[in-house]
Amino acid sequence: LKGDNLKTNTESVVGNTYTLLSDITTEEMGTIRINGVIWNVVSNNEEVISKGNKVEIVGIKGNKYIVKKGDNK
Repeated sequence: LKGDNLKTNTESVVGNTYTLLSDITTEEMGTIRINGVIWNVVSNNEEVISKGNKVEIVGIKGNKYIVKKGDNK
């Protein structure tokens, strides 16, 4: 069957790094753009992360991605 060994689109981005488009705060989700689509993201440890920082996707919860602060080099 076609696609048996392929990850779903959402699973395939885990481990990838993206630029944060809006701040992640304790009250607000941030956003990232993946293939032209804007997604909500939350910090994996409730860390505040500012817009423009790199974030790495570490998981998925419902319709949002869980991220950690990435390497900003």
